[in-house]
Amino acid sequence: MPRPERRVPLLVLLAAVAAAPAGLALFAAEPPESFPAVVSHMKAAKPEIEKRQAALLAARYDLADRPAAGVKMSRGKPVQEGVRARLPAGVTWDKLAAMSPEDIRDRDLLFLRAL
Repeated sequence: MPRPERRVPLLVLLAAVAAAPAGLALFAAEPPESFPAVVSHMKAAKPEIEKRQAALLAARYDLADRPAAGVKMSRGKPVQEGVRARLPAGVTWDKLAAMSPEDIRDRDLLFLRAL
């Protein structure tokens, strides 16, 4: 009888193959681009990606430096004061508190999600 821990990697592999888009070679003999070409491509794309992510962060969070008076972390770093998440236009914290979890999800108001 096989040990159960040996089945897990196979299940993960099968799930990855099942989830892969059609025509994607998971185990290609050669990469589609050379490593220097990938590095060059990614270096060229980096400023635009950083700009897009910075705009997304600024839209979702208040990133202003407002340290709380008299409060420090263990190594002396100031603790930031106030709520940092930004709510969408027309939504207040009171309105959000009155909504059910389903309403929040259906209206896409989950502001604490992956970037």
